[in-house]
Amino acid sequence: MDLHSPVELRGLMTSSISGGGLSIRIPEPPAVGAELVMSISLPGRPRPIRATASVAWRTQGEAGASFTTTA
Repeated sequence: MDLHSPVELRGLMTSSISGGGLSIRIPEPPAVGAELVMSISLPGRPRPIRATASVAWRTQGEAGASFTTTA
């Protein structure tokens, strides 16, 4: 999974992902409600899945987001 937006989060990756959302470890998590744009590569799929998610919670060094769209 690669984050594309917001710009300051580009290039961050996570391995903690599920059908409903994901969590990322980051020194300064985005605000609750912030929109994240990402691509998710899966084995056996020729192209990554594009998705957006909304930050649902944040703690020091980590944020969790719920998927809002996938394509």
